[in-house]
Amino acid sequence: MEKRKWYGMALAVAAVGVVAGVAVQKSKKQNNIQQYEAKFAFIAPKRWSKIARGVALADRERGSLTKCILYTQDEASSQTEALRYALLSGADGIITGGMEPSPDTEAVIREAREKGVPVVYVDSDLEESARSCYIGSDNYEVGRMAGEFLAKETGGHARVCVIVSHENNANQQERIHGLLDAVDAYPDIVIDLTLEGRSSALILERDLPKALQEHPEIDCIVCAEGASSHHCGRILRENEISAADYCIVGMDYYSDLAEQVEDGTYAAIVWQDQFDMGYQAVQYLKDIVDGTERTEDILYTDLALLTAENVKEYTAVRQAEEVQWDVF
Repeated sequence: MEKRKWYGMALAVAAVGVVAGVAVQKSKKQNNIQQYEAKFAFIAPKRWSKIARGVALADRERGSLTKCILYTQDEASSQTEALRYALLSGADGIITGGMEPSPDTEAVIREAREKGVPVVYVDSDLEESARSCYIGSDNYEVGRMAGEFLAKETGGHARVCVIVSHENNANQQERIHGLLDAVDAYPDIVIDLTLEGRSSALILERDLPKALQEHPEIDCIVCAEGASSHHCGRILRENEISAADYCIVGMDYYSDLAEQVEDGTYAAIVWQDQFDMGYQAVQYLKDIVDGTERTEDILYTDLALLTAENVKEYTAVRQAEEVQWDVF
């Protein structure tokens, strides 16, 4: 009964969208207001705000409109429902991420493709997915870069705590794979602990100090995703834990994180061009809508290892307007 109720609501939303679209079209003809050439949906967690800014700039250049839909529960079921909503609402294309394998999510992706709606994955890919294209970092390479830096920085001797968002997430597994391959030749580099932070500041604030206290042998912290990279330095300070006792390697880029690289709190961060992920995703979808054939299966975006020597050469995001999120 609940499922039937949900689909009824979704169909009602779609119907309202169609009716509203007719009214808007009529109004635009009367008032000579520009009409959007295509409408897309970007379904993502809020931490992908830099990707959303790339989406916004590409929209402005290509005459498209992308609705940024925020799913608040960071799990497959929430993403799946948001995907269904976008498909039923008549999106011409969808941008999201391949977070973790889910039969329900994959069923919606396949339904979209059967209806001629292309789906682009950003940030994280799933190899067996029916998505049209993946545009984002080579996550294996992200982990490998972090591991090679760690080995060099520590002289091949380290006891490591790795922080992930969700252990089942595809991009986290790929990064850990790259990290392990990079340090495989160094028997004195040991991964003592993998901490699952679920991209939550509250969980990290609770679990990270406790983990470091229980594992005094740890002298390196690798943050394999953006949230822990963003909060790790602050959590150490607030708990009066000296960051100088650890070699900290983060991933992603924030202005305050760059400052902590510059002052030595972090030894390095692996920068990924999230802005370009969103920008290229809209370009890809708009090309398809315009009738241009796009056959690429994977498009990797740029990566860079940032240390105190070169961190000033990079900016957090390119200039683009803030985006408005619709909470799902």
